[in-house]
Amino acid sequence: MLPDLLCKFALNAHILTKYGEPPDGRVFESALVEIARFIGVPTVQGPGRVNLFGTPAASKLRHELDLAMIAPGMLGIVEAKDLSDGVGKNDIMVFLQKSFDYYLRRVAQGSPNPTWRFLVSATPVDIDLCVYCIQQGVIVVDPTFIPIPSLLRFVGQPEAEDVFNDMELAEAVRLFEPACLPLDGIFVRQTEGLHLNLERFFGRDAGDAHWLAGQMTTDVLEYINQSGGDSFWERAKVLGGSGFQSLHQSLVTTKAA
Repeated sequence: MLPDLLCKFALNAHILTKYGEPPDGRVFESALVEIARFIGVPTVQGPGRVNLFGTPAASKLRHELDLAMIAPGMLGIVEAKDLSDGVGKNDIMVFLQKSFDYYLRRVAQGSPNPTWRFLVSATPVDIDLCVYCIQQGVIVVDPTFIPIPSLLRFVGQPEAEDVFNDMELAEAVRLFEPACLPLDGIFVRQTEGLHLNLERFFGRDAGDAHWLAGQMTTDVLEYINQSGGDSFWERAKVLGGSGFQSLHQSLVTTKAA
């Protein structure tokens, strides 16, 4: 089961990017920090640090991080891309390498918490880049789709049976659970190193997961609209956004739903 705070962070960050006007630069990163704190993440590292909670990367290179979180059952490493930058291939490649560098140090230290990586973009991420992130174990949060961890949480709720048939629910679980694995579930620790399942990187499931996430996002939002949740705040509440209205009054300008 995914950590509750992981799902809450992904969903609230999505709501910020989709229904609000995310600020640029450091203010956007600071808004994500405030989301983490507001939903109850007990330990948060803000933007600009060149270590992970005081621990250097395995290579000893000084990689800058935008946000890091420690909560029960998880460590989260977040890359934030604001409206001015967008997301390119090089951005993702750098994030993959620097986050893996920190992960290797945690493996060597025997750190207990599984590690998840998030890419939070204020602009839509290209489809091919999204699929690549899924293959690599990066949770994409952008304005386009409800984040996969949040969709996976939704399909486990009774309301999901009003939206999807049994086959759709089973396919969502099959595709979304591997897409939400932490780094520890992709690079499995062994006595002499890490074991990697190559099938994850060459199969079609990542592309299918991305496609299904898009279809399910449309269906879930339509269900919310039909249930009377046609405003921004009502959608946020039904989706599970945690206190979003009171948190972001000073950070965002609401768009028309």
